[in-house]
Amino acid sequence: MVLLCSVMNLFMDGYMLIAGTNDIPQTFYSPFVHVFLMGFVFMFIFAVNIRTVYAFLDVGTARTGAINTTFWIINITIPLYFLAHSLSYKFPFLIKISNVTIYLVAFSILLFVYGIRIFEKSTRELDDVVMDRSYSKTIRTAYVWLIIGVLILGAKPLFAPFSEAQYLFHGAANHALTVGFITLMIIGYASKMVPTFKGVGMHSIKLANFSFYLLNIGCFLRVYTQIMIGLSHSENFYYSLIGFSGWIELTAIGIFGYNVWKTMNAEDEDVDEPEERLTEITGDTNIAQAIDHYPEILEVFLEFGFKQLASPAARKTVAKMFTIKQATKIHPVNIDTLLKALNERINK
Repeated sequence: MVLLCSVMNLFMDGYMLIAGTNDIPQTFYSPFVHVFLMGFVFMFIFAVNIRTVYAFLDVGTARTGAINTTFWIINITIPLYFLAHSLSYKFPFLIKISNVTIYLVAFSILLFVYGIRIFEKSTRELDDVVMDRSYSKTIRTAYVWLIIGVLILGAKPLFAPFSEAQYLFHGAANHALTVGFITLMIIGYASKMVPTFKGVGMHSIKLANFSFYLLNIGCFLRVYTQIMIGLSHSENFYYSLIGFSGWIELTAIGIFGYNVWKTMNAEDEDVDEPEERLTEITGDTNIAQAIDHYPEILEVFLEFGFKQLASPAARKTVAKMFTIKQATKIHPVNIDTLLKALNERINK
């Protein structure tokens, strides 16, 4: 999809150069955004979520059937939407096909949310693991905005084709998807990964929470006001709020950027007292810590399929992120068998 989007972007640049205009053709712009968001960005985020969400949020493993159905529906509807929407200006009967693809995409995304168990109760398997989980609300809220975005898209066909109201609803949906879902997802994962890779805590949890609430307020104002412009006649009032919402979002992203920058530049946290040597490896033992204490158990991890640990860089970064219990949720193996093999090796 990245290659396809690159070719489409090159085509648009060539067209604007030859036509001597700075405007992307209206018939082409919306389908291009759809291909880029659904075909590349969403697919990438979904793939990462499938492998990590249930470990990060301590929920059940993904429902494979729902995930696979989502994959096929989205990939089948992408070319259908692109062709139908691009040609609907000349062939109005294609509008119905375009609308059907919108509902299919909305259904597939809601099915994915169900499949990934993002809003289900915790399995409580990791309750005894001491770690900062402030990122979890950001990831879950991102999915709330995803649902809001697809519901707004679902309302789009209720308006007259090519009308101002339909255009505004589409814009509101795009903002909910790009800022509400994509941006919050990036922030949520960065809040988890950067401190872990660096081996320190987040610079400021208060700043992280402040930026989280600001971004949600800004996104809500933008989506709400754009919808209200399409439904009411108080355009001047709502347009002023749209401008204000942009500054709120910009402030939120700036605060987050500062917070994560300070985290990346923090010195490794000093350990006041030397760690006690592990005498037993349990499900709550950190992988990197276990390997540091007993380098010989690396071979056991590799035998059980944890091939990433063969890389020294992965052992210094990714291994710090997970306990053995978490790792066995991402790479399903029998945890009791693994722990038995690890403890037998360290007791030799």
